[in-house]
Amino acid sequence: MDPQGSCLPETLKVASRNNDVHGITAMTLFADGSVIQVLEGEDNSVHSTFTRIINNPAHTGVLVVADESIESRDLCGMSMGLLNLDSEIFLNLPSEATFFKCSVREIKSRVRPGSVQDVLVQFVELATGER
Repeated sequence: MDPQGSCLPETLKVASRNNDVHGITAMTLFADGSVIQVLEGEDNSVHSTFTRIINNPAHTGVLVVADESIESRDLCGMSMGLLNLDSEIFLNLPSEATFFKCSVREIKSRVRPGSVQDVLVQFVELATGER
């Protein structure tokens, strides 16, 4: 993805719609062209969604950080949440997505403790220097 994220609004709009259909909850983190994404759902749905992601030529350098089963979802109700460190992109994002501001405190209040919360907090801390 380009550093400005020019394709991010359309990508998230499509992803949000697809995630709703396939029962996926997701969170996308974006900064300077880099993306971290968390996907939750039934194994088959998550793996088929991930396969679509890696087969999309717009996505390069894809790396799996964790692939694990969970007892319950950490991202309740977010078909496609976004944490974005570039405020200009916020103005053009699809209204279907659920967003929250880049704050460690808010992540900890909205995402259950566990590996998903740890990844989101670490991303914000590294990107913003917030502790």
